[in-house]
Amino acid sequence: MTWRVEFAAAGAHQTIGLPESAYLALNKTLALISRTPWELSLLDDPDDPAFRWAPFDNGLGAVFFRLDEPRQLIDRAQDSGLPPT
Repeated sequence: MTWRVEFAAAGAHQTIGLPESAYLALNKTLALISRTPWELSLLDDPDDPAFRWAPFDNGLGAVFFRLDEPRQLIDRAQDSGLPPT
């Protein structure tokens, strides 16, 4: 089953200004993660395994998200730790 990726305003705002190649790499990474999110992402918070991250664009970028198992949702509402653009 494929999970759904949801960008909230804060997550979507962080993509503004990304070079096209990085934006495409981010979307490709999220598409891959949507197939098997637990296996293709890394633990971000040892106290809550639902908080995950994954590198994209050959390791030049990182996307942070929360997995919502009951809703099969990859929630990009979480702050990536990057300053606002």
